[in-house]
Amino acid sequence: MKTTYQLGPVITLTAANIASLEGKENHLVSVDATGKAALLSGSALAIGVFDSRLAPDSDEIAVRLLSGGGTLVVRQSAAIAPGARVAGVAASATVTTAAAGTRSLGVKVSPATNGAAGDLIEIIPLVETIPGA
Repeated sequence: MKTTYQLGPVITLTAANIASLEGKENHLVSVDATGKAALLSGSALAIGVFDSRLAPDSDEIAVRLLSGGGTLVVRQSAAIAPGARVAGVAASATVTTAAAGTRSLGVKVSPATNGAAGDLIEIIPLVETIPGA
């Protein structure tokens, strides 16, 4: 897991497939199941727009967050897959995977594993109600 978290409106992520992002500045991106940035497709959640590649020989990219307010580090109450929506757990002041009909607080982006109860995770704030099933 990263030892720092993003404070501003831009985040650096590793691209799942850097070639697919060539010439795609200002296109929506999502986080795939490995915690990497990819062009938005299918039922993935948009987290921001592709801003730039950090260096010509790097897979690292800058993504402008939709929230514009930076990311948050929170503690999870159970394993959460990268790219999953998270919701608050009042009993423990932690987050868990959001269910249909619940209020999502954001999308998990790090670490690139499911982790376990008590782990710190990084989320992109994206507050919305998840439609019911």
